[in-house]
Amino acid sequence: MSTIPPFRRLSANVLGIGSIGFAAWALADPRGFAAFMGTDPAWARLTGARDLAIGTALLARGDGLAFGLRAAADAWDASTVAKPPVARGAATFCAWAAAAALAPAR
Repeated sequence: MSTIPPFRRLSANVLGIGSIGFAAWALADPRGFAAFMGTDPAWARLTGARDLAIGTALLARGDGLAFGLRAAADAWDASTVAKPPVARGAATFCAWAAAAALAPAR
């Protein structure tokens, strides 16, 4: 039986729970989420659905594909949100997800 290395397991848990938390916020309060991110409420709802799916994949699988999806979503967010501090945060999470995707799986 194989085990998941601690860095990948921790990353899957933190990024997965964080993704689901952001998704819940975006879906429950799209206007508030959009104001924080510097976007519009319609985008916030789509982001919520996207992050719910990615967070679920991270918690259920924690594999390279799930980390790659998180990295791609965060790269998109970093390049499209209007507020520089939010963009920097998204870029940071993109780098973390990419590192986890490239880390040894076993």
